[in-house]
Amino acid sequence: MGDGYNYNNIGSFSLQPSDSAQYFIDLFQWVTPTTEVQLGNPNDGWRATWVVGRLDDPDALPLSRGWVVFYQPPNPFHGLQINKWYRRFVAFTFNGTDFRGEPASFLVKVGIRDLETGQTNVAIVQPTQGFQLWYLIRPGGEATIPSALRYFVGGGAGERNGNILAVDNLSITGFSYGDVNMDGCVDDADLLAVLFAFGSEGTFLAEDTNGDGTVDDADLLTALFAFGEGC
Repeated sequence: MGDGYNYNNIGSFSLQPSDSAQYFIDLFQWVTPTTEVQLGNPNDGWRATWVVGRLDDPDALPLSRGWVVFYQPPNPFHGLQINKWYRRFVAFTFNGTDFRGEPASFLVKVGIRDLETGQTNVAIVQPTQGFQLWYLIRPGGEATIPSALRYFVGGGAGERNGNILAVDNLSITGFSYGDVNMDGCVDDADLLAVLFAFGSEGTFLAEDTNGDGTVDDADLLTALFAFGEGC
């Protein structure tokens, strides 16, 4: 992230083509949006949000309808710093089963790593009875598999000129709940991470593979049973 904090939305990643295939958007926003008159405070940083579908309106236009999911602060996806590199993760499925027992496409896990400190935080996500979002958006009810992806990055012109967002090192891998560090391979590093964090409690713990708030035997078994996947 660099200078030029001018707009609410500063960049995004999405599956494409969004007019005919299932998709979601990883959307990056300023914490204090700006206007034509007054700039936001760059010290407040930026946040990661997700534009997704909703069960009762799967082909909605989310940016106009408001299906943008974000976590209330404090959380690791909020107040992110400028002039710093992060690694973002997002896992999704085209052949999942949702809380109704119905076939569905939805997001499964999101995460972020501070590349300076190595701190990694994740959230296990998917639609639930109480939170019927996280579905992939289906324009016109279509279920076409995406064939491309897109990044929006860069700055503006004149007084709005700035290095708003830079992206590199895109990696597409298979997903496993046992892949704690989300490098695409369940190996010794994932087992050690769970062991070292064993007994920890809290939210957004990367080692909490089932998202129940505690790193315990269940998480260790998840990594053990998945050992070797993706390697």
